[in-house]
Amino acid sequence: MKDSTQQWVHKAEGDYRSMVRESHVAENPNYDIVCFLSHQCVEKLLKATMIEEETEFPKIHDLQKLLRLLTPQHPELERLLPSLNKLSRLGVDVRYPYESAGPQEAAFAKASCEEAREAIRGILRISHETET
Repeated sequence: MKDSTQQWVHKAEGDYRSMVRESHVAENPNYDIVCFLSHQCVEKLLKATMIEEETEFPKIHDLQKLLRLLTPQHPELERLLPSLNKLSRLGVDVRYPYESAGPQEAAFAKASCEEAREAIRGILRISHETET
């Protein structure tokens, strides 16, 4: 794996670990940050894949658009499009006043992140035993 790819994966995995920690907080959990970090993890893993495969990508945060850049090479990822479309909105909307996530949105974001993370780690051939 390219060094630049590893750097993106490392950042994505840091977001993932922080998201998981926050999702287990019993008192005053920050559901917004669970959504935001779920989005960030997936975005960075998608971009890591494109870097590894030398696919150019625009500076955008729309997960669905980023995923569509990978589906020609990885059609199995198409199944993620609906959930990543929703995760994309959740991850951005909660960054601003007047929009907040609740426990259901956070659970959806976490599950979407985990599904996408598993699929993308498979493409990048990152095993469960590999510490990133």
